[in-house]
Amino acid sequence: MRHGFGFVIATMLAAACTGGGSPGFAAPLDASAGSDAASDAADIGDAGDGGSADAPIIAAPPSLSILSPSAGIAVPAKSEVTYCYYFHTTNTSDLSIKKWTSHMTAAVVQTTLFLTPSDQKLAGTLDSKPCGLFTNSVNVAWTYSANTADAEMVLPSDDGNGLPLGQTIRAGQPAILQIHVLNSGDQAIQAQVELDGYAHADGVQVTPVAPFATYNTGIDMAPAPSATLPTTTMVNGNCSVEAGAKFFAVSAHTNKRGVHTFIKDGSTKVFDNVDWQNPEQTTWDAVPFFSFASGKLTYQCEYANPSSSRVQAGDTANDEMCVAVGFYFPADTAGHVCLNSAMLN
Repeated sequence: MRHGFGFVIATMLAAACTGGGSPGFAAPLDASAGSDAASDAADIGDAGDGGSADAPIIAAPPSLSILSPSAGIAVPAKSEVTYCYYFHTTNTSDLSIKKWTSHMTAAVVQTTLFLTPSDQKLAGTLDSKPCGLFTNSVNVAWTYSANTADAEMVLPSDDGNGLPLGQTIRAGQPAILQIHVLNSGDQAIQAQVELDGYAHADGVQVTPVAPFATYNTGIDMAPAPSATLPTTTMVNGNCSVEAGAKFFAVSAHTNKRGVHTFIKDGSTKVFDNVDWQNPEQTTWDAVPFFSFASGKLTYQCEYANPSSSRVQAGDTANDEMCVAVGFYFPADTAGHVCLNSAMLN
């Protein structure tokens, strides 16, 4: 049987030039591709009734699904909430992921997957308390995010030396799925997310990838005098990038008060976006990929707050965030987090 609320650990789409989505933000699928993806997911995601009632279920490689036994999240009428779901993957050996597909119901605005080095809460917990880069800091790795109903992501197949790229998912990997939901209607509805991954075959040699993510704690906007006179602010930072790191995608993320984000390498702008709901990505899917020649990733986020409430940095839908995120290789760690301008790992 198909369980109602499916999750999968994911990484990043590598597309050519500039495209929809952002790193860890999957690109939208057309209708026919979405149907094919759904069919594939049904084939690999049907775990039967033999799994634990409290734990996600994973099919064997090269395809995997993480499924919740829940029928979904009940989203109250006229509400906007960020939920956090804590779990372990149930794969018994390490996997290397090359492709992901995802589906979200209309109530889900965005979902972000974080891998964690250890349990942040008891596996199986679903609550609306904050989780993410602001709350958990170095204990989370921004791994995948989607903001469209149906999407697909594929990693580059050649690192320049003939090896495909892949993301390692450890056996029993602790993880958090952050789910931003919005119900503007008058009735409660059920929100669902399903993500499915496809792994390289056993024995395939791959070049590992990892995320590079920033977070800025300096966001603090006073209430607006009126809706037509919003309070404005901006935050920025400069983060060190290790020599030899090759990026195949970069992007940035804010919540609804974000009006402009960009990423620079020295004076050269490599990413620029003015649509917080549909952040694009800059990608390099072939040799030489992209290296930060300056040794620094410079980022900036700009905001306008038209509300009567103070808005500060945080991980919930009512907070704001400034996340510059990219994926690089070769990676010998789980990735890097830069807080403001200081490297935490």
